[in-house]
Amino acid sequence: MSDETYSSLAAIEDWIGASLIRAAVDKRAAFRWPVLSTIADGALPSSRVVVMRRYDPKNRKITIYTDGRSAKVDQIRSNENVALLFFDQRRSIQLRVNGVAKIHKDDDVRKQALSALPLTRQSDYATEAAPGSVQQSSETAYLSENASENFCVITVKANTADWLWLNRDGHRRALFEWKEGQTERFWVTP
Repeated sequence: MSDETYSSLAAIEDWIGASLIRAAVDKRAAFRWPVLSTIADGALPSSRVVVMRRYDPKNRKITIYTDGRSAKVDQIRSNENVALLFFDQRRSIQLRVNGVAKIHKDDDVRKQALSALPLTRQSDYATEAAPGSVQQSSETAYLSENASENFCVITVKANTADWLWLNRDGHRRALFEWKEGQTERFWVTP
């Protein structure tokens, strides 16, 4: 992306969408591993790296997978407002996305995602104990059957995107807000 492209709010918005789509299909894409932040008990932030699985540009929905027993699922059930932080180190671009998360545990979204997930990856959600449980050794015990029952999908509908380009010749920052079918675009001070 050239300096000229970074001068247009519409072009930046298009670049964000293309980068998120690419992150869902390219394991080496810069935005593949965002940080998801939720609100934990006591109103403390709780952040963790997740894997970008899909981006639906029409509905501005970001999809990630998780174990349904993980703390983030309970945190989202208590407070659906979340943030995702992406960073493209090569381009020195940070993207902060705020949105509303939805848990998909027993619906078609989950069923479709699970059917597309290779069996070798389904085992990631097949531990005997819930994620974060204290265990006696470094060895993790896995279930041999019904490995898929813990799998769930989280979708995040983006409400805002805060884009920041860190450039030695002058930083640039843009804010995108989506409300009631309308997009508002602003240049903001970096």
